[in-house]
Amino acid sequence: MAAGIFQGYEYAAKIIPKQVRKTFHPRSAYRTVYDRRYEVYKELYPRLRDLYNRLNG
Repeated sequence: MAAGIFQGYEYAAKIIPKQVRKTFHPRSAYRTVYDRRYEVYKELYPRLRDLYNRLNG
């Protein structure tokens, strides 16, 4: 809502489910890779947060 894409929660709830066409589930065989990547993401996000805000503002 904060980004102004949707007019409200009710509107978003009506629109979003119609756009979802396929659900992806993680492969358990790749768990180690996912865990490593997530650790990197957790470091990156705080460092990039201000830039994300500038892009969206």
